[in-house]
Amino acid sequence: MSAPTTATRSIWLAAWYLAHDLEFLRAVALPGRRSHICSFVFADRDDRAAGLAREFRDDRPVQRLIAARLVAAKILDAVAEHAWCAPEDIAEPLSYLRQPGGPDA
Repeated sequence: MSAPTTATRSIWLAAWYLAHDLEFLRAVALPGRRSHICSFVFADRDDRAAGLAREFRDDRPVQRLIAARLVAAKILDAVAEHAWCAPEDIAEPLSYLRQPGGPDA
């Protein structure tokens, strides 16, 4: 019988598992550096993954960091396209950070 494992496609949750010492076993993705579909597989011998995933989702500062990182990526996209970005250029992503039910709720 094989050892218990857990898998995620979230790079953020994968990083959380690594930071909390789950043993990385493998990652599987389509070829190419820009592949957006990757499964990270970890050993979960002590059945810690479910609790760690819950802790990750409930950690408000971590969730806010993730949302802010996505907004920062939108800023970089706008700068790459126009050599400039102002708040009105990314109003929708910025408004998400301030919404009730958003990462700050």
